[in-house]
Amino acid sequence: MGKVLTRQEEIYQVAARLFFTKGYHATSMRDIASSVGVEQAALYYYYRSKGEILYAIMKKSVLDLMESVDSALKNDGSVTGKLFSFLNAHMGFFLHRREEIGLGFELRNLNPEQQIELKQLQREYLERFRLILDQAIGEGVVRPCDTQIATMLLVATTNSVVVWYRPDGPRDADEIASIFADIAIRGLLQTPDVNAA
Repeated sequence: MGKVLTRQEEIYQVAARLFFTKGYHATSMRDIASSVGVEQAALYYYYRSKGEILYAIMKKSVLDLMESVDSALKNDGSVTGKLFSFLNAHMGFFLHRREEIGLGFELRNLNPEQQIELKQLQREYLERFRLILDQAIGEGVVRPCDTQIATMLLVATTNSVVVWYRPDGPRDADEIASIFADIAIRGLLQTPDVNAA
């Protein structure tokens, strides 16, 4: 039996789906209210504006992504294991929560203070992966490379997944995440053997 959502959680999920499928500007508060099954005025009890809903979605998705990756890294001792766990958790999150995480391009619709806050969180997140890459290079596991560029390339690869991934496709989210992590690591390792860890 699935979790029973609070009204605020329901508004959050419906808004994320509508923003993702219709676009932020094409979605009105009336659209959200109608999909939730409440009067439009009821939305303002939970969120002061459409922009506040977007901000809440974007902030929660970044914080949850960081938590998901941190949790995946807890039990990994080897740096190769850390690389795999990070990339696997990262891609898995993008696939399982694609409607929320896929709103990253709507950052421009937030106010300047919100944009600065979220960009800082994103930098902190990317720095986690860059530090693992630096460690892997230091240990001779990964070929020397510009870790800043490698981080942007490898992690940004997942941005397009929200466009082409279909939950009813031939491969499920966890399988695709594992394949992605495996391919990415094989491209980085001195010797392309993921099991060498």
